[in-house]
Parts: sequence; structure tokens; C-alpha cells
Amino acid sequence: MHMDNGGSGYGSVQGGKSHRKVVAVVIGIIVVLGLMAGYRLIDRYLHPETAAVDDTVNVTVADAAVGDVEVTSVHTGKLTAEDEVNVVPKIAGRATSVNVELGQKVSEGDVLFMLDPSDVEAQQSQAEIQRDAAAKGRSSASEGVKTARSMVSDAKDAVKKAKNNLKEAKKALAKAKQTPIVPGSPTAAAGASAVTAAEQMVAQAEAALMQAESAQKQAEAGLTQAKSGYDQADAQYRLANEGVSSAGSALGEMTVRAPIDGYVTGLTVQRGGMVAQAMPAVVITGTGKIQVRTTVAENLVSGLAKGEPVEVFVRAISDEPFPAKISRIVPAPPTGQTTYPIIIEFDMPSDELKPGMFAEVEMVTARAESAVTVPSDAVIIRGGKEVVVVMDGADKVRVKEVVTGIDDGVNVEIKSGVAAGDSVVTEGQHYVNDDSKVRIAS
Repeated sequence: MHMDNGGSGYGSVQGGKSHRKVVAVVIGIIVVLGLMAGYRLIDRYLHPETAAVDDTVNVTVADAAVGDVEVTSVHTGKLTAEDEVNVVPKIAGRATSVNVELGQKVSEGDVLFMLDPSDVEAQQSQAEIQRDAAAKGRSSASEGVKTARSMVSDAKDAVKKAKNNLKEAKKALAKAKQTPIVPGSPTAAAGASAVTAAEQMVAQAEAALMQAESAQKQAEAGLTQAKSGYDQADAQYRLANEGVSSAGSALGEMTVRAPIDGYVTGLTVQRGGMVAQAMPAVVITGTGKIQVRTTVAENLVSGLAKGEPVEVFVRAISDEPFPAKISRIVPAPPTGQTTYPIIIEFDMPSDELKPGMFAEVEMVTARAESAVTVPSDAVIIRGGKEVVVVMDGADKVRVKEVVTGIDDGVNVEIKSGVAAGDSVVTEGQHYVNDDSKVRIAS
């Protein structure tokens, strides 16, 4: 037992030594490999290889061409009938009857609804009473004017008569003074008495003329006053008569009729309900042309003209556009707005087009014809300026400043700086300068 134990311990010692040798060899190999790798890195760092540098930039080019450039914009609107009327009563009131319903076809002159006339009839009766009273007052004033004119005529006759009497008295006085008077003669006293009598007649005639002239002035003042009274009475009569006419017209407005042929597309009035003057009670859509009403901004309206073609998309019907044209451009925006209304008419009307449908109008708002154009991507900004890189020979480029115009997102108008036929760089232009070497990619 003891010897077996001894033999077993010796074998363990020999196995441990062999394992440590293997580990040492592996570590040695790793260290050698690490030293070799480090040497190569240091050698590369101390003796770098010189590589050839190619500074040629790959670019893509396109030729500047002559063509048309257009900018389009899309505006939304709704289809409407050419004739669409909002029926608003001229007088507010309570509806006693409604003769139409939504969707009903009506003809011009058909009764749409009626309003209660009782209040207007009462106003008309009162206006007639006032007119009759004013007519009596005007008649009385007219008689006063006639009387005043007669008094003025009589006063003028009295003045004329007084003037003739004064004239005759003065003649008599002159004759009496021409008769010779011999002092102490039997006729002296009689001659003196005749002169005195003639002088008294002249004085009386003068007083009578003054009185007649005063009476004439009073009569003329009375005539002026009578005329003023008549004018006032006549004005009151005219006003009262207008009141009667107005009440009569209002009574006629109690029956509201259709102004055009069409269909009832809006109806807010109800029997027994109140109808206001501010809101449409009935909307009638005519049976004429279908139009599109839309608006454009102030910076676009100057680029549009009556008769210009447009395309209208009505997605509820088709994805294909309907050809149309601008029929009207309103020259000023509505009060409080900044957009200008325009009206579009279809070239070929379709029964599928219905009022109220949503529409998209695509129209050309800017156009340049026979312009020099380049791809929009060719124009870049450098130093705050628009420039284009142009090929200068087979493998060099030049940077040219340009003045651009209309840009449709694909091509841009070049007003100056590039000529038709010039090759411009469309890719790689951001990485080159004047005289940079380039390679045109195939």
C-alpha cells in the first residue's frame, strides 16, 4: 500500500512540469509575433510609402438650351352655376306660406313664399289718412295764395289811382298858381282861395298815395307768406303721398317671387317663421353654364389674362383635367380681402359637373418663351451670388455669375451669363473652382 502511494505521487509531479513548458512556449510565440507586428508598424511610420494623388473631379454636364419655361400654381374653388341668386326679402316679416321645397324646379315669377301683410296694411291706411289731411291743407294754402294775389292786385290798382289823383292835383295847383292875382281886386281873394284849395288837394293826394303804397307792400308780404305756407303744405302732401306709395310697394313685397328659372338649392324660410332682411331665405341655382369661382394672390394676378387656358381637376368625377379658360378677372379684391376673384368657364360643359363640387384649378402664372434654360440644379449660390459652372475645354471649368428668371423646378431661365449650347455642370459643381480639372462621367 505504501509503495503504491509513492508511485502515484511521482507521476503527478512529472505531468505538472510538462504542462508548464507548453504554456511557456505559447507565451514565447505570442511575444515574438507581437514584436514582429510592432516592428512593421514602426517601420511604416518611419518610412511611409508615397501614393499618387488624383485631384480630378468627376462631373455630369448638360447643354444650355432654348425653350419655354412656365410656372403653374394650383388654386381651389367650387363649381357654381352662372346664374345663382340669393333671394333676400326687402321687408322682414312672418311667413304665412311657403310654396317651394328644397330641390324643386321653379320658373321666373313663381311665388316662393308670402309674408304677413297686416302691419304694412296698417301703415298704408295711416299714410293715406296723413295724405288726405295734407291734401286739405295744401288746398287751403292754395286758396290763401289766390286771396293774397287778389289783394296785391287791388293794392296795385289803388296805388295807380292815387298816383293819377296826385298828378291831377298837381296840375290843378299849377293852373291856380298861373292865374294872375291883382291885390285889392275883387278876384284876389278868390284866386288865393283856389291856390290854397289846390295845395290841400295835392297834400291829400300824396297822403293817399303813401297809404296805397303801404297797403301794396303789406299785400305783397301777405302773398309771400301765403306762398311759403303753400310750399310747406305741398311738401307735407308730397311726403304723405310718398308714404302711401312706399306702403303700397311694401305691400307688393309681401309676395316673394323667383327672379330666374332654376332649382331651389337653399331654403331657410319656414311657414310661421320670421324672415330677416340680412339672410337669404331661398337660393336658386340657374340651369345655365357651370363655372368655377376661385381667387389668386396679388403677386399672381398680373400674370393672368382673360381667355387664358387652364386645367380644372374635379376629383369627384375624374382624375383627368377638364379644359377651361379664364372668363373674368375682378380688377379689385373685395373689401377687407387681399385676393382677387376670378371666374373659370369650361370649354366643353359636362352633365357630370354639378354646382357645389370641389375643384382644383391649375393655371400658368408666369411664362418665358424661347429663353436660354439650364437644369435648375446647375445654378448654385456662392458669395451670395447665383453662379453656374461651365465647361472650359475638355477637362477644365469656369465659374460664371448668372441672372436667372423663371424657375419651374426642373429648368430655370438664364437671362445673362450663359449662352445656348454652353455645357454646364449639373453634378459635382459644388467641388470645383476656376481651372479645376474635371472628368465628365459617362
